[in-house]
Amino acid sequence: NADNIDIDNLPPVGETAPLIIDAKEIAEELKKGEKEWVMAQKDKIMAQLQDHGAIWFRNFESTKDANGFRAFYEALELNPCLDPIHTSGLRAMTEKKDAVYEAVNKPSLAQHFVGLHNERSE
Repeated sequence: NADNIDIDNLPPVGETAPLIIDAKEIAEELKKGEKEWVMAQKDKIMAQLQDHGAIWFRNFESTKDANGFRAFYEALELNPCLDPIHTSGLRAMTEKKDAVYEAVNKPSLAQHFVGLHNERSE
């Protein structure tokens, strides 16, 4: 739940965001499985999240469906956030239990804070 996040008083970000972790670039490390890799790298990933403010996990097979996305963030012991514009009806949640939203690419929404979520663009 993002209700208690004070975005005006977040710690400074030391690096540019987002950090991109591309599964194609670390394919050798992922041979035992993506979830296993995430669990083994949890402390490093959480430190990187603190440094960069955001991480984009690109090309991870497990995050391409709602159940895999949920398993991914649960392995990191993270909780998804409701999108602040969720209640406006501009951005529908297609898989509520898995925190999967429809993509919305509107310039007027660019200043909104968006917490942990997965987008399904079709």
